[in-house]
Amino acid sequence: MESFDIVNILTVLATPVTGILSYSAGKRKRNNDFLQDLQKSVNMLSEKNSELLSELVTVKQQNVQLQVAVTRLQIENTNLLKQVQDLHQQLENVRVITKIEKKQNNV
Repeated sequence: MESFDIVNILTVLATPVTGILSYSAGKRKRNNDFLQDLQKSVNMLSEKNSELLSELVTVKQQNVQLQVAVTRLQIENTNLLKQVQDLHQQLENVRVITKIEKKQNNV
């Protein structure tokens, strides 16, 4: 009878022990899966960061080129404004000379 009691006790204890072992193994697998998912996310974010960094470098290079072009256009614009002012002055001088000549011819 004693062996029957031991078998019953072992049978009763086997279920919770098996449950605990299964839970522990499952928890470890879930933790490993979670860590793998995190690592995949880190890798994906790292790749995306590299892409964005590359794009940023390209945009900065374009920005520098555009700044140089704007500076060149500002200088060109300043020169053209000076030429326009000179031409206006020359035109005004021609108008004055023309008025003087007309007055002299009319006298």
